[in-house]
Amino acid sequence: MKTVMAGVVSVVMATTAVCNAAAEGDGKVKVSGAELRARREARIAADGGLVQKPTRGKAVRVTLKVDSVTEGDLSDVFGEIRRYLGISVEVVGSPTATKNPTGAMIAVIDDPVQPTILVAPEDGWATLNVAKLKSDKPSAELLKLRLHKEFWRTFAYLMGAANAQQQPCLMRPITSVADLDSHKVAVLSPGPMGNVAASMSMMGFARTEYATFRRACEEGWAPAPTNDVQKAIWDKVHAMPTEPLKIKPEEKKTEK
Repeated sequence: MKTVMAGVVSVVMATTAVCNAAAEGDGKVKVSGAELRARREARIAADGGLVQKPTRGKAVRVTLKVDSVTEGDLSDVFGEIRRYLGISVEVVGSPTATKNPTGAMIAVIDDPVQPTILVAPEDGWATLNVAKLKSDKPSAELLKLRLHKEFWRTFAYLMGAANAQQQPCLMRPITSVADLDSHKVAVLSPGPMGNVAASMSMMGFARTEYATFRRACEEGWAPAPTNDVQKAIWDKVHAMPTEPLKIKPEEKKTEK
């Protein structure tokens, strides 16, 4: 079975190949990668934008048990996980205290006694403790960056990655907040990212699928429209025929 990372790599390679071929032109009119992207974005917008198909497999669920951290503070790292690994990340209510069969659960807490990262991989849950991250009263921007890095680390440990030898990498040993701040990168290096992708594939996590709103309407799973473009597409796809269907009778074949 292909891993999640294999799918991501194939998409990147295919996109790069298309852009390179278009840029070189092969004797034809050259089109820049930027222009190709603009054209693609225009087509997607005309079809109502991209919508996410309901997740059929396991997902990463996050519960925020501390008032000082909001979903917006972690939106960037959620977006990176969705983009790089193609899986769903959802913010939910209270975490379960037992084994989590629906995927992975990460609870963000504030406890002066507990360690910053606590992981129970066999039960599918972990906690990210913000107490030390905010102990020196950092600026809101610095605290958000620390949360971003530590969420990646918590997620990676839970999903099968380990300390890395690559430099720079968030998965190198970190023993203090100062160590964390010294890391200039805020995402995993390819080695740990590949380990996470392989583990997630084996554990039954589903890749997040996207389609244009028009295609989602045609396939029957589109959410309710949220703007005029989507409403027009919705009405057109779901409109009843204005004229009766005409079915041509089958012609009888005669043997010669």
